[in-house]
Amino acid sequence: MQRNVKMMIGILLCLFTGSIHAEKNPADKIIGTYFIYEESTNQKSKVKIFKNSEGKYDAQVIWMDQPNMPDGTPKKDFKNPKPELRNGRADRIVIVQGLVYNPKTLEWEGGKVYNPLNGKYYKGYMEFIDAKKLKVRGYLGIALLGKTIYWEKIE
Repeated sequence: MQRNVKMMIGILLCLFTGSIHAEKNPADKIIGTYFIYEESTNQKSKVKIFKNSEGKYDAQVIWMDQPNMPDGTPKKDFKNPKPELRNGRADRIVIVQGLVYNPKTLEWEGGKVYNPLNGKYYKGYMEFIDAKKLKVRGYLGIALLGKTIYWEKIE
């Protein structure tokens, strides 16, 4: 009887330890809400990074400080290369798709970054500069030819 109790406690401890370990997946560190200030356009926005149904990481705009056109109508994704997405609201655009965590480089890579200002997709990667500052790089061809912006994690 006493042996069975010890065995059950041992099994429960293994299960509990395993669930704690699963929650501390370093790849999930990127999940959260970020504030972006785009100097070139003087626009502020917030994006949410989440794990998609394929287990990869995407980012979607969830707030813009200037979500409307001068006439009061919502800004749209007019320059999207996919005609079916051009009527989508600018404050709901998915701007990063399909990033995968690389534990060797501590980067999320292999995805694409969408620039709604010109309607183009770029290769992309992300990496933390510090606990709250995320470097987001979109590039053509090799990573030297591109643009880097920084997002501040707020949640």
